[in-house]
Amino acid sequence: MTLLTANIDDNTFAKLKKIASDNGISMEECILLAAKEYVVNYEDNFVTDLNAVNLQERSFFFGAGE
Repeated sequence: MTLLTANIDDNTFAKLKKIASDNGISMEECILLAAKEYVVNYEDNFVTDLNAVNLQERSFFFGAGE
């Protein structure tokens, strides 16, 4: 694992602290889960958006060739 140090605004920190407390996990676990979820969602959205653009491009060229 890699050690990461980051500054988090007070509002976000308070929300993360509450989420961790409500779920019975440590702040470290909560932040790790949040980061992992962000990465997964980013990858899913990026791939989905990329595929949508590819489909639109193909649709344009197929439509232009008719």
